Amino acid sequence: MQKEYERIIKLRETLGITQSEMAKSIGVSKQYFSRVEKGETELSKHKVIELCSKHSVSLNWLLKDIGNMLIRNIDKLELRI
Repeated sequence: MQKEYERIIKLRETLGITQSEMAKSIGVSKQYFSRVEKGETELSKHKVIELCSKHSVSLNWLLKDIGNMLIRNIDKLELRI
């Protein structure tokens, strides 16, 4: 099972965006986001939810490695922890 930071890297690469672009999208610095991807720090719960919301990512996938990475619009109503 991958660690959360490894899934964040996989997500960013799947979306085809840079660390800077991902960081900007959730309101953190590129340096902070780089530390997240290295596993040196974790995103706050608020930032995790923001990342999932802005990029249509399954919260279950990001936090627990359950299900699909990306969700359809109808599934957005079913973000479960």
